[in-house]
Amino acid sequence: RDEGRAEAMRRCWSAFVEFVVRWGMSSEVWGVGARSGVCEALTRLACRRDDEGDGEDGEGTSYKPPHARESDENIAMCEKDACDLRAGACGALGALARLNGKALHGAWATMLPTSEHQLREKSVSTSLVKVIACDSSAKVRGAAANATMALFEGPASRQYLAIAERREAATSAGANGAASSSLAPGFGARVRSFSALSTTLGDMVIITLRALLSALSREKNAQCARELCKAVAALCDAAPFDRFPRDLLRETVDSIHAKLVHLSAETPSDRSTIQSALFGALASALSARGATRALNEYLSSDSSSSMIYRMISHAKGEVAGSRCEAFSVLRALVVHHTGAATLIGDELRELFPSAVCASGADDRVCQASARLLTDYLGSVSGSGQVRDDDEVDFGMIANTPALPSEVLRAAWTNAIESQLPTCALHKSALTRVAGLNVLTRVNSNVLTCFGSDVRTLDSLLSMPHSVLSGSHESVPAVRAAACRALGFLIYLPCVNLEETAAALLIAAEDVSKSVKIPAMWSLANLCAVNATRENRLCDDTVASLAKVLIASAAEQGDKVRASATRGIGHLIAASTFDTSHEWLHKAAQSLASCLTTGNAKTQWNACLGVAALLQNDSAMDVGAYWADFIVRMLLLLVRDAKNFKIRLHAAAALAVGARHERLTLAYVDSVSVLTLSLEALEIQSTAFESQSAMDFKYKPALICQMTMTLVSVLAVARVDGAIGDALKKSHAITLSTYQSLRDYLDGGSSDARVVASFKTAVPLVNKAIFDTSLNNIVANLLATQPSSSARALADAFGAL
Repeated sequence: RDEGRAEAMRRCWSAFVEFVVRWGMSSEVWGVGARSGVCEALTRLACRRDDEGDGEDGEGTSYKPPHARESDENIAMCEKDACDLRAGACGALGALARLNGKALHGAWATMLPTSEHQLREKSVSTSLVKVIACDSSAKVRGAAANATMALFEGPASRQYLAIAERREAATSAGANGAASSSLAPGFGARVRSFSALSTTLGDMVIITLRALLSALSREKNAQCARELCKAVAALCDAAPFDRFPRDLLRETVDSIHAKLVHLSAETPSDRSTIQSALFGALASALSARGATRALNEYLSSDSSSSMIYRMISHAKGEVAGSRCEAFSVLRALVVHHTGAATLIGDELRELFPSAVCASGADDRVCQASARLLTDYLGSVSGSGQVRDDDEVDFGMIANTPALPSEVLRAAWTNAIESQLPTCALHKSALTRVAGLNVLTRVNSNVLTCFGSDVRTLDSLLSMPHSVLSGSHESVPAVRAAACRALGFLIYLPCVNLEETAAALLIAAEDVSKSVKIPAMWSLANLCAVNATRENRLCDDTVASLAKVLIASAAEQGDKVRASATRGIGHLIAASTFDTSHEWLHKAAQSLASCLTTGNAKTQWNACLGVAALLQNDSAMDVGAYWADFIVRMLLLLVRDAKNFKIRLHAAAALAVGARHERLTLAYVDSVSVLTLSLEALEIQSTAFESQSAMDFKYKPALICQMTMTLVSVLAVARVDGAIGDALKKSHAITLSTYQSLRDYLDGGSSDARVVASFKTAVPLVNKAIFDTSLNNIVANLLATQPSSSARALADAFGAL
């Protein structure tokens, strides 16, 4: 009877797990209560012992005489079924987290511990981490670790954990004598009757991380240890360690290193599995948010030397996979811990391509070596990690270099004369790509250390030119890397713009889309640099660039369109159309099309291009009839665009048009749209409407830019009864907007974001424009038979 009931219970739970997974994969929306209830039920199932709930009183099994007890074979079968059931519950939680991790954030309290005592085996509390700490089955522990990893994976979890904090150190287990012997020292966390969400999340992170490290130190099963390492890595990637005690990351690094040290007792197969996972966890710990501050002193001391030199030793080993993983750890070290990297510079040079490739190493190892060289040179030069961004002057952005000028010059000279030629001649295309990526780390510090040594800088430029100008390179990835390198090097003062334009125009016609994207990005950078040079590109080259950019803006994908639109704007800004304007009409049409189509970056780049068009007097003399159409498209974006950055750039372009008196017949509409938009933003703040993180980021800048645009419009608006009527309808928000601007001008603004936003608004705010716009407001309010309310409004504005 008991055996049948237990079997029925297992079948029921199995069906429940299967149903939950299918339900999670469906499009049906879960309620908050349903999600929490399901997660709690699955977590309790994962923690369920085989004999739990089988007794008559629900607290244990009833006594059975020897002749009524089950055989050992039946017991083993039941235990296997129970393990499969618990592992299935963990797997279901992991599947739900991967399907929609954000939806489970409210249920984290049912799956993760907030205090140490919840992890004791006899505790009634349940959590995935308790399964990891207490379950006797390696299969179940591995499934629980995998589910824990799934909870912390992805950008949604990183955003949720961004507020987590725990400033004070956790209470030592030795001090209170209550910690379980199975847990790491210093494990207890203070429990309060009430905790803020940030503190609760902080407790979850600390308790979970230390439990994972404690379980990892004891784990004998290789597959389970691998899953534990992945969970540690996911948690390190997601958690904001700059809001936690500094010792936490050091404990993590020490625990992982200690496990590495004791791997010699494992079988070769298990050692390889665990070591690979440990390297991944160590790289994540070294590159975690806040790791630079938390580990800087530790990694620069003798305490960490054994760990660092162990990584160097593995990077010099014989097994290609192990070497590549060790290189990944060293890359994390040099990127995030520059001080420690400079101390081992001599040892790292033995791992650079000239030494590694000459030894006949595997292609993967050679590529890892070239990537280490890239990160090392970027770190010591002050450029660090870089990414494509339309609005950053890459070549000139730099932090303080980590090496003295002479030493930095020697490092780059060695790279130019020895390392990069080795990469360029390597048979592996990925190694050649990694070698070209070194050129993206050239910045103003590198230029300073070379001084007037033009020959060395020319040799840098010759590398991507030789790839693009010759016909020997058949791999698109290498050509794409050469295009991207030129996009960074274009900012060097010694660059010949005509030669670079010729090379990039060839690349822009490449049949491979992977080449077109960086080629168009580099062409846009070329156009930006051309606008700042005294010796600009000749008219024929400009016409060729315009033809390619206009065609790309109309026909290609979003990434190509965004760069092409940016390039068109820079070309218009740098051109004079007094004598020739063959491509101007098509360029204006292309910008107008991109204002309302394409992705967000395409649209805001189109706004920048339109601003350049409205600012160019010679262009507007040729095509003045465009002005009203383009201005009204900008007004539509200011009013209706959902993306705040698009609205910001549209408002800035409108301000440029107002300053150059291009609004023609749209003054009244401009005042109405701007005041209504400002009022909507204020209502949105008051009502606490849902906003994305990007909205919160750009909202202060958007409000300040709209304020300056409104001031610019009213500063040039003629006296018109319609404008006066629009001002009367929106007098409250207009007066509030002008009051905030007056506070800023008088130095009364205390919000740093508002001050910074006004400083970057277009045009730069000044009292002359402000006073002129106030006078125009008063004149418009009193223009036609002013009522007493209109006079009162005029007096209120006049008081400003």
